[in-house]
Amino acid sequence: AHSFSVRGTDAAGNTGSSADYTWSIDLTAPQIRLGNVVPAQGLTNGQNISVEFLSSEITSYSCSLDGAAAPCASPFVTVISTEGSHSLAIQGTDVAGNLSNPLSVAWTMDFTPPTISFGIMIPSAASFINSSTMTINLNASEDVILTGTLDGISLGTVVSPLVLTGLTEDEHFVVIKGTEDVGNPATNLLMHAFRTDLTPPTVAIDSIAVSGITNQNSNTINFSASDNFQ
Repeated sequence: AHSFSVRGTDAAGNTGSSADYTWSIDLTAPQIRLGNVVPAQGLTNGQNISVEFLSSEITSYSCSLDGAAAPCASPFVTVISTEGSHSLAIQGTDVAGNLSNPLSVAWTMDFTPPTISFGIMIPSAASFINSSTMTINLNASEDVILTGTLDGISLGTVVSPLVLTGLTEDEHFVVIKGTEDVGNPATNLLMHAFRTDLTPPTVAIDSIAVSGITNQNSNTINFSASDNFQ
């Protein structure tokens, strides 16, 4: 702080009261720092933005979201509904007029859910297979976390290709779900039902019209087959 004092004395020697002036010189810019930021910076599917900030001294603030600056206070709250990159710059001015360095927060908004689909299935995508092992290729429109169930039992996190082993002779049902890193669930879930049949059919001749050596130029043979899955 600095002070200045002045008083006057007239010709008769009378000294008047002093006039005083005190002032402070502040050349230091305020230091501003972030508090709680929701959602966290980076890739997110959150639309409701809340950013807390504070300063080392009494400060007025200006916030610029994607280039549009306006006076603001903590917390800065807004809604971002467009996908892509967005940034918030916060700057403070103290009572002496010193301007702080800008403080930046940045997000990449992703509101679009992924889509998933089945690829090639080995041995077949048909409703019957004759193997105890099945390989299922899975496709996604972007990087996703896939989870699956087989016959209602969780397979946990799965990757493509999904290899199912130890399939018993029975009906089976596979369900696949996808969620991308920011939490958007896939628009669809995948379901595939099939039977595993490892037993060959039994074929029998039921009747023959003419057997043995014959001079007939035609014959009628009846036969039948049975399978464990009808």
